[in-house]
Amino acid sequence: MSVRLVELTLPENFIDNVLALRGIAKSVKRSNKGGWHSERCNRKTYPWAAPVIDKVQTVAGVTGEDITYWYNINTGSDYNEWHHHDRGATDEMCGVLYLQVPENAGYFEYEIEKEIFQIKPYAGLLLLFPDDLMHRVLPNEGDGQRVSMAFNFWKMMK
Repeated sequence: MSVRLVELTLPENFIDNVLALRGIAKSVKRSNKGGWHSERCNRKTYPWAAPVIDKVQTVAGVTGEDITYWYNINTGSDYNEWHHHDRGATDEMCGVLYLQVPENAGYFEYEIEKEIFQIKPYAGLLLLFPDDLMHRVLPNEGDGQRVSMAFNFWKMMK
């Protein structure tokens, strides 16, 4: 599997719910340099996210698996460093759904066999990819917040 691009329609007020989290939930440090990164969530964390999770799982073709997800809000020159989500299992999948994307928000980059590829994000774009794919998100140089919802389709980490 390489990177798969899918367009999704987001429920009304979904982005407002995500942006409201920044004021009430703490940020954690993962691959993010700056910005706000939520804790990992599961299906029960925010019930209002269930319709989006259902859409993503349907498009990804996964059923009966636990899904882990989190939100990212990046402004200024915030970005995500090179990383992957590999936990050693085979055929695991990850994804990112862009919820809000200003102009010049920074490309999603990934590497396959030492070649770098870029995808310009836009609101409603879902990217699905193998968990061992090296990837990063370039700095948000736009005016406004780049907001995304990222996914792992493997068991919730304890």
